[in-house]
Amino acid sequence: MACVPNILVPTMVQNFVKQSAYGQIATVSDKNILSVRTVHLHFLPENDRFAFNTHIQSQKAQDVLSKGHLSGCYWNETEKIQFRFRAKANLISNSTNDTALLETLWLTMREETRIAYTLDHLDLPYDLSSNELPGVETRPPNHSVILFAPYYWDIHTFDPKGYRFGKRIIYELEGEQWQTEPTTLIY
Repeated sequence: MACVPNILVPTMVQNFVKQSAYGQIATVSDKNILSVRTVHLHFLPENDRFAFNTHIQSQKAQDVLSKGHLSGCYWNETEKIQFRFRAKANLISNSTNDTALLETLWLTMREETRIAYTLDHLDLPYDLSSNELPGVETRPPNHSVILFAPYYWDIHTFDPKGYRFGKRIIYELEGEQWQTEPTTLIY
């Protein structure tokens, strides 16, 4: 199962591999409460999945464990393209034995973020001076990854001539085949 229609792979690599992509992710809790937050999205072509880092105790991690789904949105300001998606999601942590993926994604985080995770794991205060900070080479067990496979893409391409000239295409995975439906931006 491909998480991206073949026609979109080059666009996904450009937007989610070659540059930083900060997008919005929405999850639903076991009490059906919706939460939205900004995450750094990564496309992993070799895994045929997307991913983002998260703390093992975060609400998004708990929501994915409970519901197994998420939705999201990413806006590329330069290209004027919006990517909306719905996806099945899994939490990857020390208990899932996918060390290589965890290590790879750990290194994608800014050093400052890795320091915060490490301080949290060691139960140290966040306001330590720089000469007291622990190293961040070793990934702590509180780091996890949410790995997800979109089954629905809603791609909006905006036109500089105006809103009404934009294009919108919905891609929906039915079985093993992506179905394509051009539609209007208005709804």
